[in-house]
Amino acid sequence: MFAFMRAMNGSAVISRDKERGIYSRILISSISLEKYFLGNLLSTIIVVVFQSIISIYLITKVTGIEFGGNLAEISFILLLLSLVSVTLSNFFISITDNKEVSNILSTFVAIFLLMGGIVPVEFLPELASKLSYLIPTRWTIDCLLTLQMGNSLNDCILKIMMMIGFSVLLFLISMNLVKRKDNKI
Repeated sequence: MFAFMRAMNGSAVISRDKERGIYSRILISSISLEKYFLGNLLSTIIVVVFQSIISIYLITKVTGIEFGGNLAEISFILLLLSLVSVTLSNFFISITDNKEVSNILSTFVAIFLLMGGIVPVEFLPELASKLSYLIPTRWTIDCLLTLQMGNSLNDCILKIMMMIGFSVLLFLISMNLVKRKDNKI
């Protein structure tokens, strides 16, 4: 949930920049639209991953709970989840000009995505169980479970590639939408 909420806050910077006129001034400079969005994406991912790693470290040290897998592997999976979260939030920013609508969409989808990853597959109705395998949070949970069973990241390679592909696709779609909007202005 932290990843999705922080991703929404990071993407909201784009909306605030537009409201304050900063966005236009940045794009008048030599910085391209892709670099601006990529900068926002990377800075938000760094903050989300940092928060996740600190949280996991503190939970392990304070409570003694072991997550399975080592911190580097878990951090890598959380990095991918952060990438998905941020590109999804940027996508919502690109399809709407209204910050509030974007936040509502992001919150709704975040809750939907979290439900797809938190509820064990065996408790879901058959259709929902099948649909949950199309959701990035399910891929993340499956990777974390794989690590907890003592397997390596190599056993998650398909889901890792799906998370990366999903994020790249969302980023490219977002850039295309933003370029079209900006060209109309």
